[in-house]
Amino acid sequence: MSPDDLIRLHKSMTQVDSDIHLALSKALQEANERLSQQAEFATAVQKYQEQLLRDLDESHVEAQSFLAKVFESMETVTHSVMTRLSTAVDKVVMEVAGLNEVCIPALECYPATD
Repeated sequence: MSPDDLIRLHKSMTQVDSDIHLALSKALQEANERLSQQAEFATAVQKYQEQLLRDLDESHVEAQSFLAKVFESMETVTHSVMTRLSTAVDKVVMEVAGLNEVCIPALECYPATD
């Protein structure tokens, strides 16, 4: 090979080496960017999951509070209905007892006819 051919070959190899270095640098930069994007995405997913868990816990507490209030209201209404019903039954019993006091002596005045 002539010295000029060696110089051209050397230039060609240098250009190829430079192109390879540029391509590898670009690939490394793109890989770093993708890795950074994936890390940001993973962080966003983790924050979303943490917020979701907090929201679920908060909803659970709110649901428990709501159910406790519903059961308390039901208990209050049931107690009120039972009290009114008991008062009404007592009133009926007293009225029947009063009628017995009036009617039974009145019936004794009239002998039964067979």
